[in-house]
Amino acid sequence: MGTNVSHIITHKDRQEATSLRAWGMMAFSAAILMFFCITVGYQGFRARQAAEAMGREQATRLIQSVVSHVELTFLAVDMTLRRATERHYFNELFGNQLLSDIENNFVNWVKETPQIYGLYLADTNGKIVLEATRTQGKDLFPVGVDVRKEDFFKSMVDGARGEKDVFLYQPPATDKSKSLILLVRVLYRMNGEVGGIVFAAIDPDYFIQFFRSIEPSHWNYLSIVSPRAELVVSGSADEEEDVYMIDQVRRRMNAAKPGIMQLLTEQYNGNEKLLAMRELRTTPLWVNVVLDERDYLRQWRNDRRKDIGFLAMFAIFGAVLSYFAWTMVSQIRRVEESEANALMASQAKSDFLANMSHELRTPLNAIIGFSEMMDAGYFGKLSPKQKERVHDIHLCGNHLLQLINDILEFSKTEAGKMEITETWFDLGRNIQECVRMIEPRARGKGLDIQLDLPESGPDFYGDSRKIRQLLLNLLTNAVKFTDQGHIRVRYHVNSRHEPVITVEDSGIGMSEDDIPVALSVFGQVHRTTHPEGTGLGLPLCRMFTEIHGGDLAIQSQPGIGTAVSVSFPAFRIEKPEKEVAAK
Repeated sequence: MGTNVSHIITHKDRQEATSLRAWGMMAFSAAILMFFCITVGYQGFRARQAAEAMGREQATRLIQSVVSHVELTFLAVDMTLRRATERHYFNELFGNQLLSDIENNFVNWVKETPQIYGLYLADTNGKIVLEATRTQGKDLFPVGVDVRKEDFFKSMVDGARGEKDVFLYQPPATDKSKSLILLVRVLYRMNGEVGGIVFAAIDPDYFIQFFRSIEPSHWNYLSIVSPRAELVVSGSADEEEDVYMIDQVRRRMNAAKPGIMQLLTEQYNGNEKLLAMRELRTTPLWVNVVLDERDYLRQWRNDRRKDIGFLAMFAIFGAVLSYFAWTMVSQIRRVEESEANALMASQAKSDFLANMSHELRTPLNAIIGFSEMMDAGYFGKLSPKQKERVHDIHLCGNHLLQLINDILEFSKTEAGKMEITETWFDLGRNIQECVRMIEPRARGKGLDIQLDLPESGPDFYGDSRKIRQLLLNLLTNAVKFTDQGHIRVRYHVNSRHEPVITVEDSGIGMSEDDIPVALSVFGQVHRTTHPEGTGLGLPLCRMFTEIHGGDLAIQSQPGIGTAVSVSFPAFRIEKPEKEVAAK
């Protein structure tokens, strides 16, 4: 009862330990997932800050590049207008004889300056007297057109704007959303009076094309706004977004200083926008660069998608792992319950066999003893028939006693009650004694037992009685299953310094599939031809071998024979240095 209770307690402890391991595995997976989520979230936060900082740097760099290009463009156009005023002055000096030369100069200057849409000269009456244009501006201000009513002419001739200025002009035949930028200079005569104007038309699309060449993103764009917050040109395809951004520019234009960039963050239709705005130093125009988060956060979002995918895969893996862990725990519990039940049943069987074997041996020893006394004539002389029957009783009793002893040994080993007494002894002599004990039976079948022993082998450390029983079982099986031929017993030390005992016979043998059956408890391969025995001989041999830390191996072929090898650890023949010194 105590043994069963201890097994039950151990089983419960194992179940609790298994459950704890499963819960621990699931908790560990959850902790790892949480750690990854926190780590990925923190890295994503830091990466977004870095991406936004890079976006601001990109906006700053773009606005500086565009502003520099626009200002250089106006400077180049103004230099062209200066050259035109100088040519006009010389024309006045030479009595208007250089008009054709000025016209040629206009054509060459337009060719040399790609920023110029067209170059025009108007007299004091507002009549266009010279023009040099590209194909796009051919019909804009043809020769003979009167521009007296245009604001850019009246303001300059009347002196309201000074010597030079910039105007916005919307051609009647063009799209109303598109304005031309006119850079105008006043022409003076020899007497200092105003002699007309010279002006250049600049297409703002030229700046949009430049912006696209350095920033090809679909969502980022450039816009140019007049001092009165009028849209000159925009690279945006969304008019509502233009209106919204211009409104943001208008709010900050008055407080801004010329040449100082402002960088704003705005939200439009759920998207974050970076607005970089700056007024030109030399020209009353505002240049605005708009960056969309879909551009400067694109790589960040791609990385976050990868992180989310990785977390999803890890979560799925953790869930599957937890499911399998819980399933494994359930299966382990069922297996452990089955194992505990089987162990309890096996323990009960072993206890029963051990007790019954012990109880049976007492009356059986009496039967054997009395049969020996009767055979010796202690109770009177027996007739030949009686003496023969008493002898049969003695043989059957001894056979039954041997079977009971085997069952008792097996039951003790299986129940964990096997006790061994280890001492140093001469294994070779032990083998010789076992051979002498089995020789009479072998000679009765006409078998020859060959011994192959070392002349002076090392002592063996183990239980001499268990080793003797092991050898007797192997020799008994060899004699039992060998009808003719020989039996060979060999003892040697192999290359790993391990003692090895081999018992070979030339008997009926068995197939490779029969070897596991022969090693199983109560397993008998040749039951029909050799029914005697219980099938415990080889299992006991393996148990005795394993108790000594060794291995038992069988090689056999039907009709050729069987070889059983028993090897023991090297320490079984190596005496400690203290014992050697004591001798």
